[in-house]
Amino acid sequence: MNRKIGKVLAIGFAAAMALCLSACGGESREEAAAGSVSDGLGIDIAGGEEVSYSDTHGGFLGDGITYAAYRFADSNVREQIEESGEWMPLPMDEVAAVLAYGVTEHGEGYTINRGPYLTDEEQEPLLPEVENGYYRLIDRQATDPVYAEQLISGVRDGSLFAYDAQITDPNGVARGVYYAEMDNGWTVVMTIPIQEVLMGEMDPVIYSLIGVALIAFVTLLFMVVRDILNLRRLAETEKTIRVLSDSFFAIYRVEFEAGTYRAIKTSPD
Repeated sequence: MNRKIGKVLAIGFAAAMALCLSACGGESREEAAAGSVSDGLGIDIAGGEEVSYSDTHGGFLGDGITYAAYRFADSNVREQIEESGEWMPLPMDEVAAVLAYGVTEHGEGYTINRGPYLTDEEQEPLLPEVENGYYRLIDRQATDPVYAEQLISGVRDGSLFAYDAQITDPNGVARGVYYAEMDNGWTVVMTIPIQEVLMGEMDPVIYSLIGVALIAFVTLLFMVVRDILNLRRLAETEKTIRVLSDSFFAIYRVEFEAGTYRAIKTSPD
């Protein structure tokens, strides 16, 4: 019974995927992992003994699988599972089976292998074969049914075929739609926020370049405004000199050191 419950938890936790276990404060890695499992699966596993643990998250995209198996000395966890109403009795449905163990389809002249996707470094299934127990598949990117129907309808009626086709998701974000219809009848749909397609991820280098450009623009604007003001002052000065010059019959500029002079204004008389 204890081994069965441990295997069941391993199935539920691995199928949930995407649980990033990180130690914080004074917690050990085991305590932090157990806390994350409890939060992710909605059951208290504080009394369990960790049998195995691995985490392959990392790399450029941060993808990976966190796998953990626990053993329990009592039936407390099983009671929590049965009372939660969120765990399903084995065998798994098709989606969970493809993820955990893979499914092979045979037809006239063809064989299609789908999965498994929860595998180790040797591409072998992480989860052991279990006949009696429970499983829970948590979709952390569950789609609103109405939104999903709009996507499928748009694909089928061709309204999302154009290169600039887009749809608004439940959060009000405009998304570009990309899809492919496979030979086995599956339709794969991917949506990406239009802002991400146009701008991409704004990294510190981009922000730095934008900052430098803004500083250069402000500096240029200041210099242009200063030059305009100086030209206005020069124009006013020129007008003043002309008015004053009209009060004299003649104006000469004398260079005493050079012993020369130059007539600026002379009287016609």
